[in-house]
Amino acid sequence: AQPLRLAAVPRHRRLAELVFHLRLAPGDAAAIVHAAQALGGLPPGFEWRGGNERLLTGALDLVVEHEGRLFAVDWKSNFLGGQLN
Repeated sequence: AQPLRLAAVPRHRRLAELVFHLRLAPGDAAAIVHAAQALGGLPPGFEWRGGNERLLTGALDLVVEHEGRLFAVDWKSNFLGGQLN
C-alpha cells in the first residue's frame, strides 16, 4: 500500500466542499441536539424546535479516493494566535 499524501492526489480523485443532507430517523435529531448541548457545542441562542423536517446538513472539506477507499477530511483553519497557552 502506498502512503496517502494529499498533495499527490490527482484532481479527478478528490472532491472539495462536498455538501451533504442526511435524513434522520425520528428521535435522532433530538438526540444529536441534546448530546451537543451536554458538550457545550451549540451556538449561543440556539433553540431546538423539533418539527417534522429532520435533516443533518453540512459540508466535508475534502473527500479523497485512494487505492479504492474513500477518505473524508475535515480540518480547522481558524488562526487562534501565535502562542500556545
